[in-house]
Amino acid sequence: MSRHEETVYRTTKKVGEPSIAEMKSQASRLKQDLDQFKGRGAGAALIQPLQERIRDLEAAIAHAQVAKGGASPDPDAPDYQRPVARTTSNRFPPRGKPTRV
Repeated sequence: MSRHEETVYRTTKKVGEPSIAEMKSQASRLKQDLDQFKGRGAGAALIQPLQERIRDLEAAIAHAQVAKGGASPDPDAPDYQRPVARTTSNRFPPRGKPTRV
């Protein structure tokens, strides 16, 4: 391929939509900020919108996980399905020295 040709890479994330990992990290940062504000004795005008944003973000995370996994992320929910661990022994041959015939 010449240096002037363009290469196309497939991505799994839609443009403009944050991934679940990004949303989780943002929620954890917001929780840390909330703890700092509470520790400093900030007023309700600062704390309430931050708490609402955290609740909205957690709801979006839960919705994205359900849409991705197809099951409820809450283990107490009736439609919760545990992740299945699959073995690789059936998919790959055993390791060893190649035999010559």
